[in-house]
Amino acid sequence: MMQAARRHNPGRAVAAFTHRGVRPLLLMDTPRILAEAEVEGTTALCTATADGVQCMQTQVVWEQGGA
Repeated sequence: MMQAARRHNPGRAVAAFTHRGVRPLLLMDTPRILAEAEVEGTTALCTATADGVQCMQTQVVWEQGGA
């Protein structure tokens, strides 16, 4: 999840990172990574099944003044 967030925010430094398991992602599930638009210096991402059921939720808070 951190790699996905950094890929879309190159050069920015991380101030905080939280990660929460909501539901297991099973072998039979087709995984996706979803992201929400940045709000006030944060990026919210989650892994989800093909049906959109969230599995892992992640929030990255970026340091102010980053690239």
